[in-house]
Amino acid sequence: MHRLPRLLSPLFIAGLLAVGPFTAWVSAQGTPAAAQPQLEVLAFGVPPTLPSAPALLALARFTYAPGTTYPEPAQPGPQLGYVETGTFTVHASGPVEVQHPVTTNGTPTSTQEASPAAETTLAAGDTILVPSGIAVTFQNSGSATASILGAGVLPAGAVVPRTFPAGLTVKALATGVAQAVPPTSALVLRRDIVPPGAAEPPQTPNRGPLLAYVESGSLAYTLVQGDARVTSPQGSGTPPVPPTAVGLSVETLNPGSSVVEQVGVISGVRNIRTQPASVLIFFLEPPMFRGTPTT
Repeated sequence: MHRLPRLLSPLFIAGLLAVGPFTAWVSAQGTPAAAQPQLEVLAFGVPPTLPSAPALLALARFTYAPGTTYPEPAQPGPQLGYVETGTFTVHASGPVEVQHPVTTNGTPTSTQEASPAAETTLAAGDTILVPSGIAVTFQNSGSATASILGAGVLPAGAVVPRTFPAGLTVKALATGVAQAVPPTSALVLRRDIVPPGAAEPPQTPNRGPLLAYVESGSLAYTLVQGDARVTSPQGSGTPPVPPTAVGLSVETLNPGSSVVEQVGVISGVRNIRTQPASVLIFFLEPPMFRGTPTT
């Protein structure tokens, strides 16, 4: 699944860093070609530190009723958040990184607060990177429901909050254990829309661990090389692929399915239905691909 969830070539990364992480619907010409996956980078950030391996990768959606406040305790690993809907007032106990999307003459860019004030406001499309050890309080300061997608990297076995206030609904989407964590990696959260019949053939190996979650549609997932684990939705009756699955293996990913891939995996996907498929992808990108490539 390297090229579908991680189509981040050196040129793409250079452009991403030049205009910010809000480059929507990327293709070589700037407009999605017919029957090609459409890629939307939701959030991007480079945390000052990462947990040592093995580490837990996690994806979740937090939905707040109007007026709901949640003081999230400091975590032992970085977290990346993307506001899907609504408005949040955020209080942080230390430096966090906030990105606000901006469109100038039709071109998506972003403004960045590398160390915002103790209180800041997040609206739909904004992102926040919370380093390990920083406590953050989120309050839905609007009159409508607000939701945020969260992705994090924690030490394996870390205790995560399981009690939440009334008015906050937490849906755990996917988790997986990364057996290797490249140091100084960027965290990237992306959504891919795969049209019917579109395919991404197996190409180059993953350079960092990856966690993917199917929001809608169905995909044929082919594992060619490396270790990966597919988890099917609870109650589907389909057993998960063993965590050390190696070699050619084909699985069907349906809504609610998730995949965790280790460093070195080569895989591919194909939309096998008549409706588009939507996939959330959270992955770590080592520093080799950041910055302007040399020639």
